Amino acid sequence: HPNDARAKIMEMLNTGWQVLKADEGLLLAQKSPGPASPLPDAFFDFARANAPPGHSAALAFGDGRLRLVGYDFHDDPDDGVTFRFYWQASAKLPADLRLWPLVYDDAGQLLNDPTLVPMVAAVWYPPGNWRPGEIVVTETLPQLLPDTFHLGIAVGPDGSFSDSARRYPLVTTNKDSHVYAGRWARLATFKHQGPLLTQLAPQPTLQHLIKLDAHFGPDIRLTGYRLEPTVSSPDTAVSLLLTWQTNHPLSTDYTVFVHLLAADGTRIAQHDAYPTWLAPQPTSQWPVGQSILDSHLLHLPADVPPGLYTVQVGLYNAQTMVRLPLADGRDALSLTQIEIK
Repeated sequence: HPNDARAKIMEMLNTGWQVLKADEGLLLAQKSPGPASPLPDAFFDFARANAPPGHSAALAFGDGRLRLVGYDFHDDPDDGVTFRFYWQASAKLPADLRLWPLVYDDAGQLLNDPTLVPMVAAVWYPPGNWRPGEIVVTETLPQLLPDTFHLGIAVGPDGSFSDSARRYPLVTTNKDSHVYAGRWARLATFKHQGPLLTQLAPQPTLQHLIKLDAHFGPDIRLTGYRLEPTVSSPDTAVSLLLTWQTNHPLSTDYTVFVHLLAADGTRIAQHDAYPTWLAPQPTSQWPVGQSILDSHLLHLPADVPPGLYTVQVGLYNAQTMVRLPLADGRDALSLTQIEIK
C-alpha cells in the first residue's frame, strides 16, 4: 500500500540510513550513523509533468489557487486502467487538501474508494508541498473495471470525501466537463470495444431511461427512471435510477423515498435519502432546468415470498414528514413492478 511504503522508507531514513542520491522517485541510501536524512527535491521529479496531458479539463477549485489542467489514461489488459491527473497551483495550498478521483458505473455507484487507495504521487508529494506554477501529475493505481464506466473528480480538505458540503466548489470553462451540485465534476465516459478502451464524450449514463413527466408539488418533476434488474430473488438488491428537474429555485431539502409494496400494500423494503449521485445533491442546491440524477438501492429481505411487487417513489419534508402531492392528489407514484422468484 502506498502509505505503508512511504512510512517504511521514512522510518529507515530517520533511523540510521543516509540518502546518497535521489532522482525521479528513486533512492540510493546506505546504512550509516548520522542525523535523519531528508528527501532531496530531485526525488519528487517523478511527480512533475514532462509532457502535456492527453485531454484538457480546465477546472478551478476553491478560490482558484488549484486547477486541474487535464488528464489521460492507460489500459493494460492484465493490470487494468490507470488515470493520470495534471494539476497546477498558483499559490501555496492548504496542508490538508485531498484529491478524490471518482470512478463509477452506470448506476452511479463508486467502483473504488480513493480514501483507501490514494494516488501514489499525492502520498509522497502532497498538494500542500507543491511549488506554485509547477504541473504535478498524480496517478491512480491500476484497477480492473467493467465494460462501461465514468470518470469524475473532487477536491477538498481531509474528511470531505463523504461530506460533499465541505468539498471545494469548482468551475469549468471546458464544454465537456459537467459540474454537479455535490461539488464534483464529470470528466469522461469510457467503453471497452473489443480489446480497446474508448473514451466517449462525458455522459451521465449510457443506458436508456424510461421517460415520464410526473409533477410533485408546484416545482419538481420526475422525468425518467431505470430499474435493474426487473426480475430478482430474495436477499439481493435492485438499483433504481431517477432523473429530476426543478422549474424554480427550491428552499427546502426534500427527502426521496422508494418503497417496494406487496399486492396487499405491505411495505417489503424501502430506501429514504437525499437525491444522491456519487454525493448528496440536496434539492435546495439544484440548478434550475438541469437534469438531476438520483440513485437508490433497495435491499430485498431474505424471506420475501415470490410474486409481483410495486416500486413506489415520492418526496417529503423530513422536518414536517409532509409529502409533496402529485397533480392528482396522490402522495406517491407507482413506477413499475418487479418480479421476485
